[in-house]
Amino acid sequence: MEVSTEVVRVAAELSRAIELTMDPCVPQERRMEAYIACDRFKDTSPLCAQCGLYLAQRTGNSHFVRHFGLQLMEHCVKYRWNQISQPEKLFIKSRQCESNSALSTWESCLPSTPLLCAHAHNSQTPHHWHCEAHRSIVLQENAMKLLAAGTELGIQEHNHIKDALSRVIVEMVKREWPQQWSTLLSELSEACTCGETQTEMVLLIFLRLVEDVALLQASTGHRFCIINLLICYSGQSCETLESNLRRKDIYQALTTNMSEIFTFILRIIEEHCRQFQALSSQMNHPAMAAHARVVQVALLTLTGFVEWVSISHIMSNDGRLLHVLCLLLADPHFNTSAAECLLQIVNRKGRLEDRRPLMILFSADAIKYMFEAAGTSSDKILDEPHYFFLKKLTQVLTGLGSQLCSLWAKEDGCPPNFATYLEAMLTFTSHPSLTLAHYANTLWLSFFKHDLISKDPTFLSFVPKWVQSTAPKIVKASYPTIRCSGSPETVAYACMDYDSDDEYAAFFHRCRTEFLDTFRCATIVAPMVTFQYVEDWLTRRVTLSMIATTKIECSLQSCTFLEWEGLSQVLESVMSRILVCCERPSVGSGLILLELCLNYQPLDPLLLSVLLSCISSLFVFVSMATADISSVMLPRVLEKIFAALVFSLPGQTKDTRSRAVKNVRRHAASLMVKIGQRYPLLLLPMFDRINATVQGLNQDPGQLSKMERVTLQEALILISNHFCDYERQTKFVGEVIAPGAQQWVLLAQEAFKGPKEFMAFVGLDRPPVEPSTEDLNGEGFKYCIYWTAHNMLEVDKNNLLGIGNLSPIDVLDLTKPKAQTPQDRMQHFLSMVHDFCYHILGNTGPSFGRDLYQLQGLAPGLVASVFDNLEYIPDYRLRPIVRVFLKPFICSCPPAFYETVILPVLTHFFPYMFVRLSSKWQYITQLYDSGGIDDEQADTQEVLEATLTRTLTREYMDVMKVALIGGASSGELDRAADMDQDMDRTETSRSSLQSEVISELGSLLLRSEATCQAILLCLLRALSWHDTIASLKATFLVAPVVRHLFSDHSLTPQVAAHIMTCVLQGLALHGQHEANQGSLLVLGVQMYEILRPKFINILEVITCA
Repeated sequence: MEVSTEVVRVAAELSRAIELTMDPCVPQERRMEAYIACDRFKDTSPLCAQCGLYLAQRTGNSHFVRHFGLQLMEHCVKYRWNQISQPEKLFIKSRQCESNSALSTWESCLPSTPLLCAHAHNSQTPHHWHCEAHRSIVLQENAMKLLAAGTELGIQEHNHIKDALSRVIVEMVKREWPQQWSTLLSELSEACTCGETQTEMVLLIFLRLVEDVALLQASTGHRFCIINLLICYSGQSCETLESNLRRKDIYQALTTNMSEIFTFILRIIEEHCRQFQALSSQMNHPAMAAHARVVQVALLTLTGFVEWVSISHIMSNDGRLLHVLCLLLADPHFNTSAAECLLQIVNRKGRLEDRRPLMILFSADAIKYMFEAAGTSSDKILDEPHYFFLKKLTQVLTGLGSQLCSLWAKEDGCPPNFATYLEAMLTFTSHPSLTLAHYANTLWLSFFKHDLISKDPTFLSFVPKWVQSTAPKIVKASYPTIRCSGSPETVAYACMDYDSDDEYAAFFHRCRTEFLDTFRCATIVAPMVTFQYVEDWLTRRVTLSMIATTKIECSLQSCTFLEWEGLSQVLESVMSRILVCCERPSVGSGLILLELCLNYQPLDPLLLSVLLSCISSLFVFVSMATADISSVMLPRVLEKIFAALVFSLPGQTKDTRSRAVKNVRRHAASLMVKIGQRYPLLLLPMFDRINATVQGLNQDPGQLSKMERVTLQEALILISNHFCDYERQTKFVGEVIAPGAQQWVLLAQEAFKGPKEFMAFVGLDRPPVEPSTEDLNGEGFKYCIYWTAHNMLEVDKNNLLGIGNLSPIDVLDLTKPKAQTPQDRMQHFLSMVHDFCYHILGNTGPSFGRDLYQLQGLAPGLVASVFDNLEYIPDYRLRPIVRVFLKPFICSCPPAFYETVILPVLTHFFPYMFVRLSSKWQYITQLYDSGGIDDEQADTQEVLEATLTRTLTREYMDVMKVALIGGASSGELDRAADMDQDMDRTETSRSSLQSEVISELGSLLLRSEATCQAILLCLLRALSWHDTIASLKATFLVAPVVRHLFSDHSLTPQVAAHIMTCVLQGLALHGQHEANQGSLLVLGVQMYEILRPKFINILEVITCA
């Protein structure tokens, strides 16, 4: 083949430039100049295709240069295909296929007749074509022949070169097939007969084509789905979708030929697996690697298909594909790829009848292969690639179990081989890796919650095994400070999964929370099993501690404390569900455990604290016992609690107590509050005795701290609420608040006159005072730190971002108290005051009822105080106003005061929130578009602001629901917002979307000009804000609001068009989420049915979308 001198010269310059960009010894400026020059050539040069081919097919070039040549080819096809002539297209097409064969010996593969004329080259047209009509036919015929040419050295080619070649061919396929390239599939099949490299290339072509066309069609088709649906309602044609026809043509062609494609890929897998096995006995490693690579790429390609194709293709030939995939789980060369493919299959969504054939995986052969893979794999040595396979296999089994949860029917009963399946799941539950156990636990939790599975005898027989395997994992295994090969298996796997103690601690906290939740569900299903386990564990642990000959001293990392702490958590989870179980353990057995705990006298404050937790959990048996028994046990329990309340170590005073001692004393006081809140009637006969004990402790100035004293008073007040004697309780409460009542009155007269007076009282205008014990009014704060003191607390930031607040430092055993700066103290003080104020206000409505709402000037007073200067309040301060105060305030208002109280308040608040949220979301959208929000840096200020805005928006949507429809925020919406729910789970949400009716208060708000516009526009914009849950909440409110406004004749053509536009925008942004997609589709159809008869202009919105 003759190449023009100009192409050779330019290609040489490009080659030097590419080598320069990849040379680390070249200065950054020169490399950047070369990169820019190459990029400019790609965008502007008419020689792009010829130079790309020349660079790619020259075997003497480095793989960097050849890869760039392929990029030039791809760029030309992607962005200039419609501007170049048909002969040039055939030139690129034929020569690209030729370059594919040129991976090894391209010169020997050229046809005897030159494909290009060497004559008449100019700078505008790459080549003039000789005998153009005839030459076009020749090029079409030779395109795939060149692809199939010999490749002895092809197996040594870099994978990224193969991938780049496949992408160029895919770009041509996307523009030519099927109309202009009807023989593509047969030619690809023929190419596979020429060698492993050709086969791998063909598979990559299928894979990239599916990624670019089919999967994109699935993710972006939701918006077009509703457009088609609405157009069908209108009786219009689909001509407006011409821009999408090309993708649809390819998608349809793939679907039409899917049976042949699946047969083709499956044949490749089976054939090359046989050749791989045959060569393994001959130890021919290079040839084995070639066949192994083909099988791996075939499985990868298959993975791209199985997620979206019809289930009939997966199940063809009696599920032969699934059988082959299960067989490959036993081969270490292919098991990870096979597991990934199976994972996509078992995680399929859709209608139940489409997923029911997947139950074939419970057949004897399939379960046998998966069980053997699970068993043999778990016994192998620690190895990262193998560990990755174990994770995939666990997810396959849990995905299959999730399908079973949806498909289990009462009439069908237990599937075959269910016991073997549960045994396989148990293998991963008992695995040393917490990650694998965590994966498996999600399925166990689903089984325990399932109405039918939880009652199945086979499943119930595995509950004791699950308890035995899971309970030890609740005991924390400390992350090693130094990694070594001799670490325990659990720690070794933790080191593979997490890079730091903070990461591991956050995961373990989340993991243990879910384990404990599963224990609660398991207790409801099999209460005697879980109770028997904690009974044995607690008995063994107390006995060992009591017979210890030496004093037990603990830290937060000691094995004894970690076991006690884990035991107390499991015990609390089990005991919290005992009263709701049909079958309960005997009261006597529970009281024996309580007696055991009361007799144990630990001298370490950490052990005493967890012992109090155990006593707290077992106290339920005192409430279940007869009056005679409880009258004996209750004083002993109280004696134990008060003994912990005054616990101290030798030599410590009130001012020098360690943090561990302070913790156990506060724990005891808090336990009194807990018992007083849950069992007040049980404590009521002993009120005088408890009160006398507390008063005696209060008289000793060196005994109780202020926190401990206040906590005990809270417990007493909780008990006094059941006096059923107004005079007695009034007298008692008066005695409790008397010491501070006069002080509070005097304080209110001075400190609360205005902001300046309050700042002066707490010391913001004075220099700091150290130590803080000498700071009587909080005067240890300096005015210069005032603004930073209003920042969000670090603990609140971590909670919002889902970052654990755990620390490896043994904070309870520190000899020094944690140092707090004046800024820290001021931050905590202001945050506490702000939150407490709104909690008090939020409880006034439910507590005072009509007496509150009939107060004169209530609405103006709230607007002038609570809702004044909102623009200066940050989002994290605004959240308590919305969630803690406004929501219960609206819920508790009697209808008679809607117009005089609620309407004036919301007239002020709703328009402001619409403007504020719109501005916030506009900023966040700009950050997303510009890449300013990086998911890898979860603690950045931008991520924090976005998370705050999401949370505030969701809580505001709950307030709007309360105001418009009534009731508390719907838990149903939160459940439907789970994007992993099956399609059948969303039916309830869709029906509620159709049945919601505007309440009396909602009607008042929608008829008010001051609030109607803010409500409607906020809900419509929320449909397309970057938060799926907020969008879903808004979806359920838009329909009843629009129905009400339509019935009131309040809509205009412009508003109707805006409604349809917002629905389509929401579907375009959130349509990939199943819950959002289903609800938005229903909403779109409803809006069309409501608006179309009166507002014909909405058709323009639909047809132009």
